[in-house]
Amino acid sequence: MLEYSIGFVGGSPMNTPSIYYIMNHVDLNMGVWYPMGGIGVVIEKLYEYCIERGVEFCFKEEVTKMLTEKNNAISVKTTKGSHEAESIIVTADYPHSELELVEEKDRSYSKKYWENRLFAPSALVIYVGLDRKLEGLEHHNLYLAGDWGMSFDTLYDVDDPEWPANISYYVNLTSKTDPSVAPENGESVFILVPVPDDFEDTPDMREKMYHQIMAHIENVSGEKLLGYEKVKRIFGPEDFIQDYNAYKGTSLGLVHTLNQSAIFRPSHRSKKLKNLYYNGHYTHPGIGLPLVLISSQILAKNLLEK
Repeated sequence: MLEYSIGFVGGSPMNTPSIYYIMNHVDLNMGVWYPMGGIGVVIEKLYEYCIERGVEFCFKEEVTKMLTEKNNAISVKTTKGSHEAESIIVTADYPHSELELVEEKDRSYSKKYWENRLFAPSALVIYVGLDRKLEGLEHHNLYLAGDWGMSFDTLYDVDDPEWPANISYYVNLTSKTDPSVAPENGESVFILVPVPDDFEDTPDMREKMYHQIMAHIENVSGEKLLGYEKVKRIFGPEDFIQDYNAYKGTSLGLVHTLNQSAIFRPSHRSKKLKNLYYNGHYTHPGIGLPLVLISSQILAKNLLEK
């Protein structure tokens, strides 16, 4: 069970350095914190902080091209126009930004570089609102397949990706801690199922997996879920591609293998364009909301000292 937690940084116990097992110390000894109102509250507070300091946000405006001149990024072209800037920080998917937004001569990393990296799996994310309470489940629930080693092997089989026959998954009921996220006598259920990236994602397969997982939860918890759904949404590999331009549908980016950790992760700074910077889960220190925020601090410090 302690080894499985490594999956939350995109790897498996077989390909991730043991240093990352410090996560178990953090979870079990330091504790896990929940922001009342949901993780969206943290985003709202960051947004308010930025607005108070004069930051301008442009929503629903997709970047389609980055214009360069004399080894500098001079502006970004969008679906609604263009924006000039002295410096540009990219927080979008790193390989998408490199392969789709800049010319080949301005790329820090080639197409072959990305093709040879080891990426984390994608995920089937299920959001369900139930009109009943679930006494047999806690806020955090982790279900491990009998042979979860084989389950990991299936996830990283790049030659023949398939939905895992033996499923390990995570169930979160924030409404156990926070009554504000669900109506009275209801539950807010979040289910995370790792699945292979770069895999054909069909509505029929999603529904099959949904009913298989819900039936399994009913069996192990003794609680009835099917038939009590008031809200339901399934988010899969194709959605990661469409909504986030995620490379091959990966949900987490580059796996934290030894040669993809620390200084071996893609650079915060473009190797070709002087004023172009990258931030997020592809850069150091890596995957996960806390690490992405640390990545932002590292980049901000470097820019202020520039």
